[in-house]
Amino acid sequence: MFRGIPKLAIGAVALFWVLSVVTSVASLYFDPELVRADIGWPQVWLKRGLLACYWLSASLFALVWFRDRVVGVSRFRSHAIGALWIAMLMTVLGVLYISIVVVAISHGKIGFFRALQQQWGFELLYTWFNGIQIVAAANAFHYFLYTRRQEQAKALLQLKLSEAEISLLRAQLEPHFLFNTLNSIASLARLNRVQATVDALNQLGGLLRGVLEVGRRQLMPWPWELEFTRLYVALQTLRFADKLDVRLHVGPIPEGTPFPVMLLQPLIENAIHHGPLADGERCVVDVSVILDQRYWQVEVSNRIGHTAAHGSHGVGWSNSKARLRAIYGDRASFAQARSAAFFTVSARFPEQVEHEGVGA
Repeated sequence: MFRGIPKLAIGAVALFWVLSVVTSVASLYFDPELVRADIGWPQVWLKRGLLACYWLSASLFALVWFRDRVVGVSRFRSHAIGALWIAMLMTVLGVLYISIVVVAISHGKIGFFRALQQQWGFELLYTWFNGIQIVAAANAFHYFLYTRRQEQAKALLQLKLSEAEISLLRAQLEPHFLFNTLNSIASLARLNRVQATVDALNQLGGLLRGVLEVGRRQLMPWPWELEFTRLYVALQTLRFADKLDVRLHVGPIPEGTPFPVMLLQPLIENAIHHGPLADGERCVVDVSVILDQRYWQVEVSNRIGHTAAHGSHGVGWSNSKARLRAIYGDRASFAQARSAAFFTVSARFPEQVEHEGVGA
């Protein structure tokens, strides 16, 4: 009967009516006229207790009734009218119940119709107020539960959408990365750099083992990301030799801290692609990663090449931005700054993920 209603709520309703009896009767003891009057206090306690039993039953009925009939924004008029009818029914039944109680306590000295007449006036208004109060409280309680369930369902849907979006982005990113890496090895082979090609294949093998190790996870401990990035940088250095200098500046970071998988690689790749290598000049890429007050701060900066200055940022850059948004929600920021000679990409995101379902 009380399915879906927390036991704490039922207990709170019962406790409320018990306390209301105690406080209402106790307040009579402090009335000087009533204290001097010869009234039967046992009858007072009995009447108040029986009334509390009625209102307790009415409250529990209202909790059950509004479980599936919440008065919300949609269909407000019809639901509100139904709630008013319930309050009116409680009032009528309450007046009849009070009359019966009065007759029973007076041992028949007061007739039923006389007792019923006594309820018109203040007692009727008091009973009506109690009915409205119970109906409003029961509806408010279930409306709160309803909105919370809606928020939980919305959060679950958002989690599923985020996971689907992340999977799609990973599906786009990994072939893109592998394609560019194979192009780099092909360039070494065309230059007849045999040892460099062998070393590059070994580096690629290490990268692929890392990708297989990750699987479908979106977060890995920071040492994994750092090692993966160093393998990629070593692979690119074999290709460009002394024309490429990638400088990693890493602050003190606990080893087990989770970090988005393969986040640095596409940013470094983007910096190399749009750097001065296309002009035959040396390319220096500065990569800074620090963890400050439980927030990651990542920055990749490079000098802009004249040939590639007006090119697009590429798939990797846009994927990195979308992945951070999908994992961390609005708590992640991804920005770019461009001056006359330098281009800087910066990202800031929390140590903890937005959704519990997205993680290592």
